Amino acid sequence: MYRKIILFISTFAFINFNYSQIKVSSALQTYDSINNGELIYYQFSWDDPIDDYPEFFPLAKPLKAFETIWDTMVVSDGALFFISSKKSNSLLVVDGIGWDLMDKGHYDTVDFPNISPIIVSPEYNSVEWRGFGFANELFEIDTFESTGNLIIKVDSNNKVHITFGDFTIARPDLCFEDFGGLRPSVTYIDELDNETTWFVFGDPKSPAIDTLSDTAFSALPDIGRTLTFDFSKTNFISKQKISKAKIYPNPASEKLYISGISNSQFEFSIISFNGKTVKKGISENNTIDIFDLKTGNYIIKIKDKNTVHYSKFIKI
Repeated sequence: MYRKIILFISTFAFINFNYSQIKVSSALQTYDSINNGELIYYQFSWDDPIDDYPEFFPLAKPLKAFETIWDTMVVSDGALFFISSKKSNSLLVVDGIGWDLMDKGHYDTVDFPNISPIIVSPEYNSVEWRGFGFANELFEIDTFESTGNLIIKVDSNNKVHITFGDFTIARPDLCFEDFGGLRPSVTYIDELDNETTWFVFGDPKSPAIDTLSDTAFSALPDIGRTLTFDFSKTNFISKQKISKAKIYPNPASEKLYISGISNSQFEFSIISFNGKTVKKGISENNTIDIFDLKTGNYIIKIKDKNTVHYSKFIKI
């Protein structure tokens, strides 16, 4: 199995880049499911992956973005994480949905067939999440009334395509919380753990992109609606400003402390480097308990009132 050791530093600062350097376009295309790919029996919210789950997929044609060659992708929860063997501290995240997904069967899918399969193409350049539910629906009801389909594909011209399939949303207030819609995004973390996230929002037919996080699509995309992120211009980066947000200590054994964000309480998710959400919840007093995590490397996703942050840490 293809594996990689990721090295980290002890603190991070968030940085903003000129978001116009990421070119986003929208077009209506045919939604073609991946029918001859590799089926991943792995659901991110409750099952452990089976032994032969391919955690990392080497890209046949590396993606160049933010002056970095990304040669490996990790399949996550409606998102792809890109890793560089040349810059092991860096991370690029392309998130097609912005929300935690669940298997609509919500039963053990190691011993039983998937209701909501995840499929990787034979070329290891595209992934499909098929017939998934939204985790937030379980806050009030016991079944997943809503459903969605999504494909993310990497092409050979420094572009990533997000294609939306059929979506049926019964309870937007549960699926999308206070934002009202899907929230595609791109997050870049450089070697110094400087981080910024760009959100795609507005009309899916002519979307806007900005670092303003209190945004979402104004309507569900029609079937076959494809967003294309062109990263060519990001290879000439102009840095603008650094914020004061930090996570410490790193490495950590018992607790993580978060400073520099607006709220002392915030939603968080901790994701392992095989893409599995291993812990989620609400922080208390800017702290997160990690004593129950296994030793290893993790990504943390923090949803503050007005923004979303990704960073990396080591549990020792």
